[in-house]
Amino acid sequence: MESFVNTRGIGYLSLCILSGIMCFLIGNPSLAAASVAKELPPDEVAWKAISPQLEIFWKDVEDSPFQAAKGAWPVIESLKGFIKEYPSSIHVPEAYYDLGEAYASISFVPEAIAHWRIVAKYYPDSKWAGEALTALVAYMKEQGQTNKLVAFYRELMRQFPDSKAAKTAKIILAIQALKEGKIKLATRVADQMAKASPSIEVEVPQFLDLEARLAEERGHYEEARRFWIHYINLIKLPSHRAQALFHIAETYRKEGSALKARKYYALIRRDYSNLPEALFARFRMAQMEEKAKKRLSRYVKGTFRQQDTTLEDQLFSKIVEQFPDYPLTHEVEFELTRLKLREKKFLDVLELAWNFKQQSPSNPYLARILECAREAEKALVSAEPGIHKLQEMVAFGSPFIQAHSNDPLASSIANLTQVLWLRLMNRLVGRHDPRKALDEYWRFRRIYKGLKDKGTLTKARPVAAKALLALDRDLLKQKRPMDLVNYHFIHRDAIEELDIPEHQLLLGHAWGEIGVPKAALRAYFRAFEMGTTQNLHAVRSLDAAPQGTKTRPRGRGYIFTANKKAELFIAWASQALKDGDLSAAENILNLLDSQCPDAAIGPRALALKARLAAKRGDWVASFNMAQDSLDRKARKGTRLLLFNASVKLGEWNQVHEQWTRIEKDLDPAQKALLLRSWGDEALNLEQPSEALSAYNRLSKLEPDNPAVVWRLALARTRAGKENETANPWQSLLKSTDPFWSKVAKAETQDQKFWNGIAGDFR
Repeated sequence: MESFVNTRGIGYLSLCILSGIMCFLIGNPSLAAASVAKELPPDEVAWKAISPQLEIFWKDVEDSPFQAAKGAWPVIESLKGFIKEYPSSIHVPEAYYDLGEAYASISFVPEAIAHWRIVAKYYPDSKWAGEALTALVAYMKEQGQTNKLVAFYRELMRQFPDSKAAKTAKIILAIQALKEGKIKLATRVADQMAKASPSIEVEVPQFLDLEARLAEERGHYEEARRFWIHYINLIKLPSHRAQALFHIAETYRKEGSALKARKYYALIRRDYSNLPEALFARFRMAQMEEKAKKRLSRYVKGTFRQQDTTLEDQLFSKIVEQFPDYPLTHEVEFELTRLKLREKKFLDVLELAWNFKQQSPSNPYLARILECAREAEKALVSAEPGIHKLQEMVAFGSPFIQAHSNDPLASSIANLTQVLWLRLMNRLVGRHDPRKALDEYWRFRRIYKGLKDKGTLTKARPVAAKALLALDRDLLKQKRPMDLVNYHFIHRDAIEELDIPEHQLLLGHAWGEIGVPKAALRAYFRAFEMGTTQNLHAVRSLDAAPQGTKTRPRGRGYIFTANKKAELFIAWASQALKDGDLSAAENILNLLDSQCPDAAIGPRALALKARLAAKRGDWVASFNMAQDSLDRKARKGTRLLLFNASVKLGEWNQVHEQWTRIEKDLDPAQKALLLRSWGDEALNLEQPSEALSAYNRLSKLEPDNPAVVWRLALARTRAGKENETANPWQSLLKSTDPFWSKVAKAETQDQKFWNGIAGDFR
């Protein structure tokens, strides 16, 4: 009993002492920590010191990648320092794994991959080996190093066949086989691993992911979800959790449990917003919303407007651009194609269809996407897209023309581009932008000429001809004949192929305005060759063709109308007159008489004939032609012709009438020239009074010109009016110019002789 009491007393005393120590330590936590720290190895103390920093980093990885990137470098420094200080610590595999994550957060992917490979290869039995291999899958695929990754897996399985790393690698390869449709192979691997290690899912959590995928493949969705939920509780990487949650949501969607699926999609969207699964979750939610609206629209007619699809467009496009290799991306591409079709973005539909066919020629969605492409093509043909859209289509489709591919889609796009390209040229001409229309034609011609497709070129030539003539007329109207000539020579070969006689006619006008008559005559002759049915040998016999002009093959059916033919003959004859080739002018006017009899008696033709007659001194013919021309339509040039002919013929009434009409349009120099001609011709015809009428007008223009004073004095003298005013010769006698003073002196002496002793002999 005593011994029991003593024993109890000692035990009680020990308990009291221990309780007192604990109370003391609780009241002094720093002392407690110090006492515990003394019991831990240095590497554990160091690891616990950096653990809070790592926890913050991992939280940032999940919540804010930007914040994680900002804190990555201090984490990298701490982890490197730990590995250097404690290379044998049990925490080194985790440190290497975390280093890989830190490098990945700042996009140093090669460094991240290197550190994960270190974990898998040198610490294959570590629990971090599986995590490292799983991380390697995503990043090495992103780098296009899938083959290297598979080789690395096989190396691990060969060197460390029973390690966690080797088992993880085997599971990853089995999952890849399952994605490729090799279900039996994946099932066999899973059965072998489960048989070899009954607790494989605890040892390697990725096995649960494989089992879940196999269950999903068999249609056992509830079983698959149990596997994935278990898997989520065992893994650390947020990306793998998000993938598992997305798979769970997909199983509910396949079962038709839209509300449960939506709950998981919303969870992924909220908690994993920086991961790809968040985008795919948004995609599924958009699909579900569209289906719901379609169902409602069956019962509530006319209350749903066309929704704004901008956000959907941006979401789908982002997925396709950023995650082209994800299995679900093919479905997204199909939905994006349908969306573009609804938005009437037909060019985008064709581009998506072509890219999809190149990248996934055997994908089940291809047939449906190609059907969208056919609908887009029909819509583009029947629609009236604007010029900008047509230009975009041509830019997209022209490479398909050049490729000359036998692919049905490529051929279809090429044929569509040809139709829209011709429409673009016509639209540009209709919008009065002929230069751009021609630019399009030159590109069109280069492509189809290279393909030796004459039939297609023939379709485009009429619109090109229309554009060229519109440009010619614009340049002439803008007084830019040199630009017309330059444009002709820049594109001479292509323009010659068009073989447009009217272009040669307008080119002749341009040469004439520049003042190069020989070139103008050649252009007019070329227009005549191309645009008329006249026998060319007959024309040559009439000397209407300028020297050095070669006969060329007749054009492609562009024959001048009667009016254009008349315009050609009149312009051609006019240029020949300016060049002084009266014979050619006469021959061309003869052609006008024979081929265009109505135009031959028109005012312009009659005026030309009047000019030709005047050049040849046939003033009667010139007078009659000019008068006939005026009877049809008054023109200043014709009135001048009639004035000159009237002066030559002494038709003074007509002279005075035409002078009153043309005087206001003449500059002083022109007036002086015509008045001098009028007066001189009147003196020659011994009509001094008529000469005085002209010289009096002339003296008002040039009162101090001695030649004018002399003419006026002579006319007065011959008219017998020298005594009506002061002697008109006196001013000339006082002239400082000795020539005119001598002329005046001789004239006064002559007058004195005839007025004196020889007066009876007049």
